[in-house]
Amino acid sequence: MVRADKGCSGAFIVAGVLAIGIICPAGSSSVVAQAPQAPAGERRFDVASVKPAPPLRERIDAAARAGGPPPTVYDMRALPGGRFTATMVSLRMLVSYAFDLRDYQIEGGPAWSSTDYFDIAASAGSDVPPEDIRAMLRTLLIERFRMRARLETRQAPVHVLSLARSDGRLGPELKQTTPECERQLAEQKNQVTGQPAAPSSGRSSITQESPAVPTCGRSRLQSMPTGAFKALWSGVPLTQLVSLVSSAVRAPVIDRTGLSGLFDLTLEYMGERPLVGRTPGQDPIASEIPPPPIATALQQQLGLKLEKGVGPLPIVVIDGAERPLPD
Repeated sequence: MVRADKGCSGAFIVAGVLAIGIICPAGSSSVVAQAPQAPAGERRFDVASVKPAPPLRERIDAAARAGGPPPTVYDMRALPGGRFTATMVSLRMLVSYAFDLRDYQIEGGPAWSSTDYFDIAASAGSDVPPEDIRAMLRTLLIERFRMRARLETRQAPVHVLSLARSDGRLGPELKQTTPECERQLAEQKNQVTGQPAAPSSGRSSITQESPAVPTCGRSRLQSMPTGAFKALWSGVPLTQLVSLVSSAVRAPVIDRTGLSGLFDLTLEYMGERPLVGRTPGQDPIASEIPPPPIATALQQQLGLKLEKGVGPLPIVVIDGAERPLPD
């Protein structure tokens, strides 16, 4: 995570991450902001390409012409060899991963930070741990997006996830993963070539294709035109559900279910915020009744209870950024 150091004049600087150029002459409380630059010695990608992403329709048409599957969007991956790729992601999505925070922990920024999308391909030149990839991405945001930001801690809503029934019985759509699936996952453990770069953000890749039962160890989050979502997961830990719920309610979620191991689940719920370009509510030509809000869906479908509370929450405030020049 990031560390906040208090500089002169009470300004907070995200140390080693966002060098905003605070200058305090002796005996003076004035603050002069210089152009953002990464601190000397900060880790950088050896090579990095940042380009505006083609429109989604172009991606869909290109995939159809090639006879391939529908394109994956809003996707970030850390790959072997210190490589990082991002496909059709916004600046806010990049900040979310770079600082290991969720979208609701990011404020400010220009209007385009959530509506303009970019494709990024970067390499560190050798294998590096995930925290180094995050640090290098923070440097890239400073140098290519000229981003300026500060870190604050505020009291904010939190949620607690627990079992809804005193006897511990689960809902009809939450089941322990089969032993066969667990064996498959154990066999595949050493054959993984890459993994999603933002597991802590709690977002599966959002697809717009027809739902299907996922294979063992995979997860799919399908978005509906109505603003509803359907999660179909197999062989995943409950931490993935906690991350999904946290993103949906835009608040931290504390897991007090006591459940361990891997699970299969199906969860249908109405999102609190529509996807870009979509209007929430029931499709006027659809005959199906919209699913319930996520708290109700959790209790009815999974047998889990979601309750509200209050606690400290770190927030990154984006004070400014510029669209990067394409490569």
